[in-house]
Amino acid sequence: MERNAKFLKRIKTKAIYKDCFSKHSISQYEQSYSDAKVFFDYFWSIFESYSQSTSLNNQVPGDAFEIIFAFILDYENIEIFSMDEEVKGVDFVKPDFVTKKNHHFVSCKTSLRERWKQADWESIKFKEVYPKSKCFLLTNHYKEHLSLKNKITKLDIDEVYFAGSDDINLLINQLK
Repeated sequence: MERNAKFLKRIKTKAIYKDCFSKHSISQYEQSYSDAKVFFDYFWSIFESYSQSTSLNNQVPGDAFEIIFAFILDYENIEIFSMDEEVKGVDFVKPDFVTKKNHHFVSCKTSLRERWKQADWESIKFKEVYPKSKCFLLTNHYKEHLSLKNKITKLDIDEVYFAGSDDINLLINQLK
């Protein structure tokens, strides 16, 4: 999608894109794209295989997760408003993704541990400026996802989704 070209160009400069995903045609997958879950599972398994054969720092899995999700948004024709950058008027908050339609906020976390608290705090700050927006947390850790789902009524995050399930398709429907 031309609308997301500047964001896709930016992620293509990341080392993990060059070392792992470009070799597996993530940017030319459009012909085979069926849904977010199938796409995520396919490319996450490629990343996991790659990660077994090399030493990675802690930032790389998060970068891989965001790369896969950025392409999902693009293949789903969801326009990205901002990615990994401060949003004007929302101090100290750098959402992983904000969609152009409705300014929905998506925080991507490979694991949650205490990071869900950051996503919740960012949701509070974001909703002060965009009160009609929804803030979502997408994680790739099943047990932590279940634990946080039990707390969701006490949080400002609107919903938490598990990327390795049909949840990711539910998230995409929310973003459309």
